[in-house]
Amino acid sequence: MGTSCHLQIIGPSAERLAQRARLEINRLEQCWSRFLPTSDICRINGGRGTAVVVDPATVNVLLFALDAWRATDGVFSPFVGRAMSDLGYSISWSNDGLDVSRFSRRGRRADDVSYRPNSVADDCPIVIDRLRSTVRLVSDASLDLGGVGKGFA
Repeated sequence: MGTSCHLQIIGPSAERLAQRARLEINRLEQCWSRFLPTSDICRINGGRGTAVVVDPATVNVLLFALDAWRATDGVFSPFVGRAMSDLGYSISWSNDGLDVSRFSRRGRRADDVSYRPNSVADDCPIVIDRLRSTVRLVSDASLDLGGVGKGFA
């Protein structure tokens, strides 16, 4: 997920549990990455208004992100995917280090990108069906879970 974390597990099952945790984090990244074409997020963003079947964990993190969006009246938004791409953040980076030059390919700065957070007074740009485990964007919004995905995982 473009970051590092430390997990401390003590006890006779520690190694087995640590391996399960690593596998789950990797699985969630496969679901939530904006950079992997087969991820749930990329499939939703590319769905052009059609319902996309997703992993139940994706439904849960999106519901959490929507709660944060509502609680902040849109100041926090999971709908910043396009703005992030416009800033040049269109490729992932590894934990080995950040090559900042990759993010300036378009020569844009944050204050050059026009982005207005969706207010909760606006129509919600996403429809989530928890029972069917489907997600549909109803506008030209573009998801990015970088603001909540790592912590939620």
